[in-house]
Amino acid sequence: MSNKLKGIIASNGVAIAKLFLFSKEELVIDKSNISDQDKDLHVKKVEDAISSYFNDLDYKEKNEQNEEVLNIVRAHKELLQDPYFVDTIKEKIQNENKNAELATNETVEQMVMVMSALEDEYLKERADDYKDIGFQVLCKIKNVVPKDLSKLDEECIIISKELTPSDTSNMDKEKVLGFATDLGGKTSHVSIIAQNLDIPALVGMQDVSSNIKGEELAIIDGNQGILIVDPSEKEIEDYKNLIEKEKEEKQRLEKVKNLEAKTLDGKVCEVSANIGNIEDLKVAIEHGCDGVGLFRTEFLYMENDHFPTEEEQYEVYKEATQMLGEKP
Repeated sequence: MSNKLKGIIASNGVAIAKLFLFSKEELVIDKSNISDQDKDLHVKKVEDAISSYFNDLDYKEKNEQNEEVLNIVRAHKELLQDPYFVDTIKEKIQNENKNAELATNETVEQMVMVMSALEDEYLKERADDYKDIGFQVLCKIKNVVPKDLSKLDEECIIISKELTPSDTSNMDKEKVLGFATDLGGKTSHVSIIAQNLDIPALVGMQDVSSNIKGEELAIIDGNQGILIVDPSEKEIEDYKNLIEKEKEEKQRLEKVKNLEAKTLDGKVCEVSANIGNIEDLKVAIEHGCDGVGLFRTEFLYMENDHFPTEEEQYEVYKEATQMLGEKP
């Protein structure tokens, strides 16, 4: 008998595949203090770890094609260069005799707590970015090679307690057909990548990772927000038909996306998109939009870590209007 589990829809779509249970390493943090003589050594450990992870991100930035993944990589590079973040770690080592692991972990926890307390859902989700870079830097300090999803043997639906932006940006995009997680929100980087890759995703499922063993056949329905584990033959057949219909509908829409939007009585309608950056506009234009309805300019602030100057705003505006074939 099939088991239906509910989740929050992060990305629409339907997929059928075996479940792959993905769990991250549990890092045990050394909580011992260090002597004054070892302070410089531990500061260097942190600097080397940050530099090593920064180089990893630099390499990925040069070889990645997906715009959403590139946005995450660039955001993480900026966080690693944040003087407050780096200086706080060093101060804990120099002033409180914390070791490199403990100083890094405490600083990350502080940043996560601050971001999680914010009311804005988008900013609140950025706590995941701090947790992510903290984990990666700690792995470097401890000489641990973290597990990833870059090489998978077969098509699957990922099940995990939580997926970080690094997990989704490194995953085998040809093999991952969808994912479901205990934690996470609709505005997280992880959800945005799923939407960008056009694969179904469910988040906030609370305990899905502890209720499956892995290798079960399952259906993830990102339209209704359910994961069907061990589906019946009829459910499989019904969903296969649904997948085929969705494929046909996408093909139909692809053919008409650039046609003029006109009602039966001859009225022409403008199809506009709400965007937060130029990448959003590129996707909108690819899907046949005529213009921009709402430009969320606060995202420019979040991407640049400062309020955009008039010149910077104009450059974005100019690029957007040129892409739409209009005069700035």
